[in-house]
Amino acid sequence: MRASFASYVTGFALLAALVVLLCPQATLSKSPGENGTAVALNPVSITGGNILEAPAFNFNFDSLPGYSFDQLEEALAEKAFAMYGGAQLYSDQEPRVYLGAIAGDSDEESIFNEFGAFGSSFGQTSIFNEYGEYGGEFGRFSPFNEFAEARVVLVKNGEDVGVLTIDSAVEDSLDPRWLTLLFDINQNN
Repeated sequence: MRASFASYVTGFALLAALVVLLCPQATLSKSPGENGTAVALNPVSITGGNILEAPAFNFNFDSLPGYSFDQLEEALAEKAFAMYGGAQLYSDQEPRVYLGAIAGDSDEESIFNEFGAFGSSFGQTSIFNEYGEYGGEFGRFSPFNEFAEARVVLVKNGEDVGVLTIDSAVEDSLDPRWLTLLFDINQNN
């Protein structure tokens, strides 16, 4: 039985997210073909400032036997939390302001603990407080505001590992909406 169009769209989004996590400079294109919907992938990696192109590769969604979309979602969530789990969030203003951590929803410091200071929709330093400086579409320092005055920096093991922002033009950006979605998937599996 062939998958529905919605499944293809979901699958393409998951594949694109996996590719972006693994190789942010990759380009994807989707096209219907004789043998089903195919995705062309041109991965590019940057090493030591040099751009190296890997050989192009074509992927056909119909050739995914044995992997459900749930399994792909789960793998993506696991990859994201291996990369970002335990990271602390700081507003990149001077001085930096601590905004919580990427941790389980029972952790007091977690941005996903809806009862904690950093995950509550009412917390003064919560990125989920739509009316605060660090949250919402118009917050001065919010990752949901692509024109924010300062970015939310992800710090893991003392190193800046990314920027939490909806602005995809920012280098090493991680969309907070994707992070929330992946957290929900990770918690439910």
